[in-house]
Amino acid sequence: MGTTYNEGFGRSTTSNSSEGCYIATCVYGYDSDEVWTLRKFRDNVLKQHFIGKCFIKAYYFISPKLVHFFGNQQWFHSFFKFILNPLIKKIDSQEPIK
Repeated sequence: MGTTYNEGFGRSTTSNSSEGCYIATCVYGYDSDEVWTLRKFRDNVLKQHFIGKCFIKAYYFISPKLVHFFGNQQWFHSFFKFILNPLIKKIDSQEPIK
């Protein structure tokens, strides 16, 4: 059982989702605010649309391999922080998703 966001910005430990945010967890740490923001976005936005579901499926196919091979490399962390920080800032600036 994974810990995910439920309504709005609150954390819940009752989720049945076992999917992880592999790259964000590697870059920011498991329980970081950034990872929680991305999990909330995945669960409340991406999973609600066909294209989002396709993206999630592709991400879970590719990202564990990327983390396995490159997760200990500084360039990997720098690159994904460069990509993810603006996205996380934009998500955080939006109103809570219900």
